[in-house]
Amino acid sequence: MKVSLLLLGLYTLTAYRPVVEQTDSSPCIPANGQYVHTDGVAISRDLHVRYGGSLKFGDLIFIEDVGWKIVIDLMNKRHKRSVDVLVKDLHQEKLFYKRCKFCQKRVYKLEVRPYGKDRKND
Repeated sequence: MKVSLLLLGLYTLTAYRPVVEQTDSSPCIPANGQYVHTDGVAISRDLHVRYGGSLKFGDLIFIEDVGWKIVIDLMNKRHKRSVDVLVKDLHQEKLFYKRCKFCQKRVYKLEVRPYGKDRKND
């Protein structure tokens, strides 16, 4: 297998908590239908494959100065070129915004592809 990081571009970062005020009436169930976890992110719809982007649920991304995250949710349609990092509580949200309030960071996608059809082992 070939493993590489593909630079997707610069995206605006925000943070959110799994609460009704910041999500919808079921804040612990993201768009992928599974439960939320602190390794997850919501992406703006323009980044999702369903809307012409290159990311899908379950993709592993690396966010500059944040680390590895998993795409689990979609943001409201009003957002563009954004990644919303899930945090567990108000304290973590405040810390995030102290470091990075609507900042732009490089986002990479982990690409894993087989070498070719004739190779059986990597």
